[in-house]
Amino acid sequence: PTGVLEDAGRDRPIVVLVDDLQWADEASLDLLRFLAGRLGAGVLVIGTLRRLPVGEEGPVTAALAEVARRRGSRRLHLRGLRTDATAELLGELDRSVADAIHGRAEGNPFYAIELARLVDDEGRLPADVPGSVSDVVRRRVARLPEETAELLGIAAVVGREVDLGVLARASRLELADCLDRIEPALGHRLLEEHPDLPGSLRFSHALVRDVLLD
Repeated sequence: PTGVLEDAGRDRPIVVLVDDLQWADEASLDLLRFLAGRLGAGVLVIGTLRRLPVGEEGPVTAALAEVARRRGSRRLHLRGLRTDATAELLGELDRSVADAIHGRAEGNPFYAIELARLVDDEGRLPADVPGSVSDVVRRRVARLPEETAELLGIAAVVGREVDLGVLARASRLELADCLDRIEPALGHRLLEEHPDLPGSLRFSHALVRDVLLD
């Protein structure tokens, strides 16, 4: 596999993204070590993860430390968005509302977008704004039909990316019935069609799946 990537990287730069490393198993971490140690200058390997709780770092931290010792490696800690960046992200919202959302979200772009969806037709945030990202997601899941919420929970167990055929079999539904039941979750933007895998869906954000698994 590295030979293919290196050959392609000679013609144009290539980025290999390994997302959500906080859930990586040993095989995935071994692959990361392998790629980081053997690819040439034309290939950039990026691994992303959320901050792990103290005491739960384990093999992920060990693998990242090993990769970080390799020449050319860099570790970046991403901070929250600044006020102006949040306002730009939220587009046409009134600046005072965008600033209020920024204060609630503390720079978290996903939380900011979710709060923006709660703004009413008059451009105001409701008085009972959820206090956390998890609360926002739970509120949106609670608005779904019960059968959709149950199917969404099964999808969360399947993984961040969900093959519709696998989901139908796991839920013991015909594929057409599975599609009908999951459609409201797409409408609420909890799930989205996978851009690279026809017949598959993925959670719009890893935090959505986290809440469902909690």
